[in-house]
Amino acid sequence: MSEFENNRFSPVPVATRHHFSSKFFQESAAYAKSQGYRVSLSGVGGEQPTGGGIPSPTPELLDLLVRARFLRLMSRLNAWSAKTRTSRLQLLRAAVREFLPVALQGFPDWVRPTPSWLQANFTHRNHHALWGYASRLKLFGPLPGVQEHLIVLHAERRIRASWFPSPELLEERRFPFFDRDLREFAYSIPRDQIVGVGKRRFLLRRALAGIVPEQILNRKQGTLLRRETEAPAPQPKKNDPSTVWPSRAEIGHQLLSSSIGIVDENQFLKTLEKLRCNEPAPMGDPYRTLTLESWLRHLAFHGVLAGSSLTNRAVPHPARSARPENPVLIKEPRMAATARSKSSAS
Repeated sequence: MSEFENNRFSPVPVATRHHFSSKFFQESAAYAKSQGYRVSLSGVGGEQPTGGGIPSPTPELLDLLVRARFLRLMSRLNAWSAKTRTSRLQLLRAAVREFLPVALQGFPDWVRPTPSWLQANFTHRNHHALWGYASRLKLFGPLPGVQEHLIVLHAERRIRASWFPSPELLEERRFPFFDRDLREFAYSIPRDQIVGVGKRRFLLRRALAGIVPEQILNRKQGTLLRRETEAPAPQPKKNDPSTVWPSRAEIGHQLLSSSIGIVDENQFLKTLEKLRCNEPAPMGDPYRTLTLESWLRHLAFHGVLAGSSLTNRAVPHPARSARPENPVLIKEPRMAATARSKSSAS
């Protein structure tokens, strides 16, 4: 069920807790509770400082370029060119592009296009966030490798800030790789010692040789697979989009996200109708907009937005109605096929 459909108050617009309801999570939570565990350690935040992720020559090449170490730069260009089967000029050009303004660099693949149904003023005010907080490296100041470390650190902090505690796990979560001393030590190590030519965790693997089994140190990076203990999420019928996206009648009253200046209601409803009819629709993710709308209705339902006359008219407060309208538009795995009516909601 949707996170917004129960009696809990959701302080952030996170729609579902599917992983909290999975069999694996329930078994893990039960075991931790039976053993009295109160602290869990998380490896989030340790990929970049310790040389994880996809090996990239860019930070190292830019450090050498800025420090005018041209002989070493040519040597590393030759090594990376042979490993990646890419010309030295292409590698150098890709590295230098990091100094260009973001608009000239082009956005990374993971940055989603800005939906056309967002209001222009909202898009203008929040363009930095909508662009994935993309930033460029500066030619003067700290070394490019250090700047890259800080950019990744800020991204990791945003990821942590988006998480929310689970009442099912009465424990504290700690992040050893965010330790300040560890970070300062890792940032001071030359890049070519952390990431070898095409080798992930180059320094860690050498440091842990003889301590960690070789099979683990040299294992290949695998893809993220669904745990076998988890039941697969039900998938909507691909040939019937009308069961996936809510209709105008199912959405009901005015969109709260429109009344506070985020969404262009007419444009968004037209997009949903096109999706329901399996017609080409503008780029963007309507599911996130529905998540935001459900969360705003959730806040209004709990009286958090009671100061607004628009929200008061849109979603009745529980104290004012014995059978208030259900503020939820979405359910697992994507959108609800139908919204509950006022007569059946509780």
